[in-house]
Amino acid sequence: MKKRYAQQTSVKMDGNDSLTTSFHSKKRKWGVKIITAVVALALAIAVIPVLAGCNRQENLVDTLSHYRMAIVFCETDRAIDVTMTLDYRNNYDVELPNLVLQLHANAFREGAKFSPVADHERTYAFPSGISYGGMTINSLAVNGNAATINIAGEDQNELIVPFERPLMPTNRITIEIEFRVTIPNVRHRLGWHNDLVNLGNFFPIAAVWRNGEFATSTYSYMGDPFFSSVANFEVCITKPATLTAAMSGATTRELLSGGRARTQASINKARDFAIVLGNFTVINKQVGDVDVRYYFHNDPESERSLQAAVDSIVTFSDLFGAYPYATFSTVQTAFLHGGMEYPALTMISDQLEGDYFREVIIHEAAHQWWYAVVGNCQVTESWIDEGLAELSTSLFFQLNPQYGITYESRMANALSTLSMYAQMFRQTPNFTTAMNRPLSSFSSSLEYVVIAYYKSKIMFDTVRAKIGDEAFFRALRNLYQDNKFGIINAELVIAAFENAVNMQLASFFNSWIDGSIQVFGSN
Repeated sequence: MKKRYAQQTSVKMDGNDSLTTSFHSKKRKWGVKIITAVVALALAIAVIPVLAGCNRQENLVDTLSHYRMAIVFCETDRAIDVTMTLDYRNNYDVELPNLVLQLHANAFREGAKFSPVADHERTYAFPSGISYGGMTINSLAVNGNAATINIAGEDQNELIVPFERPLMPTNRITIEIEFRVTIPNVRHRLGWHNDLVNLGNFFPIAAVWRNGEFATSTYSYMGDPFFSSVANFEVCITKPATLTAAMSGATTRELLSGGRARTQASINKARDFAIVLGNFTVINKQVGDVDVRYYFHNDPESERSLQAAVDSIVTFSDLFGAYPYATFSTVQTAFLHGGMEYPALTMISDQLEGDYFREVIIHEAAHQWWYAVVGNCQVTESWIDEGLAELSTSLFFQLNPQYGITYESRMANALSTLSMYAQMFRQTPNFTTAMNRPLSSFSSSLEYVVIAYYKSKIMFDTVRAKIGDEAFFRALRNLYQDNKFGIINAELVIAAFENAVNMQLASFFNSWIDGSIQVFGSN
């Protein structure tokens, strides 16, 4: 997830002691020397429009599902009306009896069982008082035939799409949905504040078929409760001409009558799609074939912020492999936590400043490699993408000393925080530092950050010391190259390092992952 970086959280112990940790939840790491070699960036993805009223893109990747959305932003209602066509391809080796689409936006409705905001953050998150949103499905059709709308799940978080007959492997089915999303007045992935509108996780998205069922989850205010496969997207949004739209993928803009404008974007092999609307100033730099953009509304150091994004694309492409999209957009917006990653777009909280702000930019950029391109289940194995993104952030500072933060200082901070946390809570019932557990098992944001971020990056740093830099970086490059646009798990992470060094590391990794390793005298 993304905790507010500037925020200090104090956890009281018995007596007058306290554990205070600065939630640089995604930013701070340590140093060691690596020799950099500049690697060519980039795969470009063409920009082409969408749907009726939006143009159609012809040359899509034929083996993936295709989402096409035409969106109308209703500024008076603070809502969007969406017509979505999902050309769904069964990319599994089993017949699918139906399809489950996840409805993350319903977590923001009144009466939701699982709140997207922690109790202690409500005042900050809802600056004008509690506000609700949610999704209304107006129509559903399968292969052109009207279908029954069946909202299911523990918290109205699933749309069950019926099939007349099972969908065979490699076969396709067309699903058409018309829906409205009411946007709550909240600083969140889905929300608005002043003239800023965040549209993250706003549409019905296909669940991953895993272990004989569709893997779905309810919302969680901790972490990122999302898990999806890559697909192709063509999206257009009609909105006031005064608002600029930052979108996943390259954009084109068309002025309409009545003070309206339509912005279109397309992106292939993307795990999700997000939009941010606002009165933005936009600056950019070209890095090879990648257009790096920065959308901001109040940043006196905008050039430095853009440079952090540019340096991130260069550094991570060099370390792991080329960034695969035509654009990378960093967006300063109203957001409760530090930042949030989407393919080719990241949201960065406008409440952060200076070094912390740039640190979040770098961490969220790292997620383009770890989660956007190389995916994992963020619900059950959040340590994978968060640990790798934290490690990457630390490596960034090691390779870019001009930022004034060292690899060693970030690792020392993580070690001391994990140590104090373990000493403080080791006597509590069911205490564990296990990383292989769902978001719902974490008792607090502190526990989640310490385990998913700090312990995970300490583990990777320990592996680095154990096998040496040459094998360590070979493992990271292979992990990225061998799993681009796919989904990894703990076993694949371990295998990448074992293959790079030709030695057995499973027991070592598993002792960290399952919590059996002793962390400063406790587990």
